[in-house]
Order: sequence, then C-alpha cells, then structure tokens
Amino acid sequence: MKIDNNTKLHLMLEIFKNESEEFQNLIRMSTGHMEGEVEAVFILLTDQSMYLLRRGGGDATFHTDAVVPYNELDYLSVGVNYQSITLVCTNRRNQYWLTTGDEQLTRYFLAVLVKVMEQGSRTRELPSVLRDATTQYIAIRKFIAQEHKSEVSDVSLLLYSLVHWEDLSDKPSHDIPKPHSPYREGVMLYKAWDGSYLFGGYAWKPGFFLLRNGMFYRLLQRNDAVPQLAISLKSCDFGGCRRIRGGDKPYSFELILPDKSSLELAANDDYEVSEWLHAICSAVSLGMEQHSPTPSPCLPCCMILDKKKLITCHEDIQTGFFRCLGSCRIEDIGGISVDPDNKYYCIVEFEAAEMTSDHEQPWVLYFNSPVEEAKFEAALAIAWKDIFKVDMPVFVIDNKTIRSRCREQQNLLHSAWKKSDIAMTRKEFEEMLQ
Repeated sequence: MKIDNNTKLHLMLEIFKNESEEFQNLIRMSTGHMEGEVEAVFILLTDQSMYLLRRGGGDATFHTDAVVPYNELDYLSVGVNYQSITLVCTNRRNQYWLTTGDEQLTRYFLAVLVKVMEQGSRTRELPSVLRDATTQYIAIRKFIAQEHKSEVSDVSLLLYSLVHWEDLSDKPSHDIPKPHSPYREGVMLYKAWDGSYLFGGYAWKPGFFLLRNGMFYRLLQRNDAVPQLAISLKSCDFGGCRRIRGGDKPYSFELILPDKSSLELAANDDYEVSEWLHAICSAVSLGMEQHSPTPSPCLPCCMILDKKKLITCHEDIQTGFFRCLGSCRIEDIGGISVDPDNKYYCIVEFEAAEMTSDHEQPWVLYFNSPVEEAKFEAALAIAWKDIFKVDMPVFVIDNKTIRSRCREQQNLLHSAWKKSDIAMTRKEFEEMLQ
C-alpha cells in the first residue's frame, strides 16, 4: 500500500512502540475468511516489529490489534494453495491467522517480511517458513472423504481457495420460501460476577440456554417460565458473536451485547461451539434479511474442488473442523460463464436435466484476484474433462441483468480493497494531532 508522509507520521506518533523504529511496508490482508467473518487487517512492517492494525475512527487512521517483535516470531506456516498464513510466536501462546485468498499476495508478504528481518535488528535466526501445509491437507482430505463416504486414499484434491459464494437466483422474492428461525437449546457454562475478587471476581456457572425466534435466553432450569437473561439477536445494537482464543476455558465464545459488554460462554467441545455459533449467526442473518430491503446472499467461505465434487464450506483452522455449505457433483456442471471485462468472478452453470433441489440455480464464485479465478477455471476443466473426455464449455455472460448484478456485488466486495493509496489530508492530520 502506498501512503503519504502525513500517514507515516501518524503511524510513527500513534502506533510505533519505539522512537527508533523505521517504517518499511504496509500490506493489506484479512482475518476470518475461512470461518465466514472477513475483517480487513493491515500488516505494518518496521525494522523491528510487525504490527497488526485495524481501521481507526477516520479513513486514514489505525489502531493496534497486536504487536509482534521479530525476535518473538518463531515460525510461519503457509496454508494450502498459499491462501492463508499463520504467525506463531516463540511462546506458542500467541498465534495469528491471516487470510489473503491470493497466492501472489501471500508470496509477496513472505518475501518482504524476510527481507525486512534480514536488514533489521533481529538478533535471532530467521524464523522458518513451513510451506507444505501437511496438517491442513490431512484435514481437508478427511472432510472430502466424509462428503464422498469414501476412503481418504481415494481423495484427489485439485484446488483449495478462499472465495465469496453466491447461489444465484432469479426467482421473485415472493417465490422464495422463508427460512425457518434457528432453534437450539442446551446446557453451557457462563462467566458471571461472583461478588468476590478471587480469580478476578468472576466464576463459571452452569446454565440452560435457549435460542428461539431470534431470541437468546438464559434460564436457571429448562422449564422455567421467566428467563434470567433475554437477548434479541435481531436488534441492530446486537454486536455479534465470536470465538475466544486463548481464554481461561476451552471451547468458549462470547456474545457482544448492546451495551458493548460481552457474555462469555463455554461449551463441551468444538462441534458444540460451532453449532451454537452457526445457529446464532443464522438468527442474526435472518433478522437482517427481514429488516433489510436488499439482503446480500454472498458468503465468504472456502472452496474445495476434487475430481468428484465442488464444495463450499467453513473451516476452523485450529481444530480442522469443516462445515459444508453447499456441494455439487462435477458431472452435474454444464460449464462456466465468464465476464471477459471482469475476471474476478465466474458463474458455475448446471445441466438443466440434472437439476436437483440442492443446486438448481447457478453458483457465482468471487475471487480475490484474476489469477485465482484462472486457477479455478483450469482445475475445474481438468476434473470435467476427466469425466466427459472433452473440453469443458466456457461461455461469455451475455445476460446484461446478471452481468450487472454480479459486477455490482464484486464491486461491493472489493470496495474496501481498491483504495491503493492511503492518504491523510492536512485538516485530518491536524485534528489527529489535537
């Protein structure tokens, strides 16, 4: 990213921990794509440390999410197909998961980081860069085998990519069946003030929790008529939910309440956490759809392609847990449609005679770069030709309505990433100093 002198000075005054630090590079990446919660993160490299920054209050200001001195960086692990990077510190307790969805960006980041550390003040040996992604490969192959109900040895992974996925539908809204409100119940632990200052004044207590009709309840007993706590997930003030990394309880997550406080919860295992988070997010999404005239059907997710199926899913990189969002057989694909003037997306077309309720509408896959889209075209062509023994049809999108709709969605997805220059006006700079 190109930045001006005012922004550099802002970083030096507000972000740098040491006065002697020198700015080296600023690279735009993201977090949470694999789990469906994309958030921009800016990697600031100085000659001494790496900073993970988020956007601040203004368009050109930042706040620090984490600081990683180069001497504390133990190794870097690159994900499958260079779609993600894990930073692991020497104490192993501090780990950071970065997502790019772009092999070129990942390789660029690694090259710049190594160069900066070589020229900087790092006193330890350079950290190792693990590029084989063995653990993630194994988890993906197991997931595919479960989807196929086959042996892991029969799985042949062709491509793994981070995309945005849309199930394209031209149905009028009154023809689309309204989704059922998510329902879930069960016992979990919750963190509550216990009136003492032992263990910081908080203790974990059991409670019965119920998710129904967009409301999240805590009850003392399952059959209680009056809940102890009621949270509306449809409220615009509800802040969402997220996993807690490195907390004092395993398998924990939290709800961000309207007053900006949080309710910390702990489940029995990773599967239960994922089920609760999925149900809560579905309830929030349903509430947004009911209140928004133009809901977005586009989901950030992982895309997996093997010789039998094309699968979209969410992945917990720490546990290797996958949740399938949608899948289709390669033999049901009739070809792909592309936009010659916008190679950030393509449409997967299905054979009309083979339509099923699972994928009767075309899929749109949005990529983070034209190179990633080209890799998908090539991989799908291999899988398709292996079955049909002829080249896969590639069409040009000639429907102006569909082309306009997809371009608009792609522009929305990339609007935050298209600003290659981060500049701060003189007025903004003076206000920042004040």
